[in-house]
Amino acid sequence: MKIAVVGSGFVGQATGKGLSKQGNTITFLDVDPEKVASLKKQGFEAHTPDEYLTITTDATMFAVPTP
Repeated sequence: MKIAVVGSGFVGQATGKGLSKQGNTITFLDVDPEKVASLKKQGFEAHTPDEYLTITTDATMFAVPTP
């Protein structure tokens, strides 16, 4: 399954990496270019939100801070 994880902080990365270990294809999205670059160095597909419309996924998960 192709899954996009919006928000690549502690929870988002843990969720995405865990789902990846189960055989899913994960795409991370984050507003922080350093997080995106770090995930790319680790071999994951990672983008900024403005590229979201170019990605095809089966599901999107949100892991963003709430007030």
